[in-house]
Amino acid sequence: GRVARSIRRNLKAGKPTDFWSLKLPRETRAYVPKLLAISKIVADPAKYNITLKSIPNQPYFDVVKLDSQIDLAQAANIAELDIEEIYQLNPGLNQWATPPSGPFRLLMPVTKSEQFEQRLASIPKSERLTWDSYKVKKGDALARIARKFHTTPSLIAQVNKLRGNRIYEGQELLIPVASQNKRFYNLSEQNRIASVQTKVQGKNGASKVFYTVKAGDTFWDISRAHKVGIRQLAKWNSMAPGDVLRPGKQLL
Repeated sequence: GRVARSIRRNLKAGKPTDFWSLKLPRETRAYVPKLLAISKIVADPAKYNITLKSIPNQPYFDVVKLDSQIDLAQAANIAELDIEEIYQLNPGLNQWATPPSGPFRLLMPVTKSEQFEQRLASIPKSERLTWDSYKVKKGDALARIARKFHTTPSLIAQVNKLRGNRIYEGQELLIPVASQNKRFYNLSEQNRIASVQTKVQGKNGASKVFYTVKAGDTFWDISRAHKVGIRQLAKWNSMAPGDVLRPGKQLL
C-alpha cells in the first residue's frame, strides 16, 4: 500500500515511478535492493565470481500431524533437533509450546519426521507438557490466568475438570508450564521482543520506561502520553501500529 501511494504521488507530480525514484521508508529502501541483488546472484552466480552450494531438488520438510499440544523443548529432544530449527521451520509458533487450541502440526526435516512420529506415539498426551500448581488469588479470572501462562481458559478448565469458567480464591489449578528456562526458547515471541528492546538506544539523556497496557489503551494514547512517535513505539516493541494491544502487555 505504501509503495502504491508513492507511485500515485510521483505520477501526479510527473516524476518517474521506478523503485529508486520513490519516497519510501528507510527499511523498504534497504531490503528491496537486497532481495533484487540476491535474485540476480542466484540467477547467474558465475557473473559475480560466486560459487553456490548445490541444493538437492527434493522436499526438505514433512508436515507431521499432532493429536495434542506439546512443549517445543520436548519436541526438539524427541526429534534430536536444535530447537531453533523448529522455530525456523514453524515461524507461526510464538511461545514455548504448540498452540493449545491447534492447529496440531509441526514441520520437521524429512530425515527426522518418521523418527519423531514413532517416538511421539509412545508418549501419553498428559506427559507432553510440564504441569505446575497455581493457587487462585482474589480477583483472578480464568482468562487472566490463561494469558499469564500463554494458554487458553478452555485447556485449564478441561485439565482441572471445571464446569465453565468459574473459579474461587484458594483453589489449586494445574497449569501447563515450560519445561526449560525461558532463555532456552530463544526464538519465542517473548524472547525476540526482549532482544529487540535490549538493543533499543534512545536519544542522549533518554531513559527506558516500561508501561503496562490497560483496557482501552491505543498506540495513539500511549505515544501521546510519553511524547514519542507511534511508529517508534511499535518498532521498539516488535509490533506494527495496527496490532491489537492486550491489557497486561509490557511496552518499552
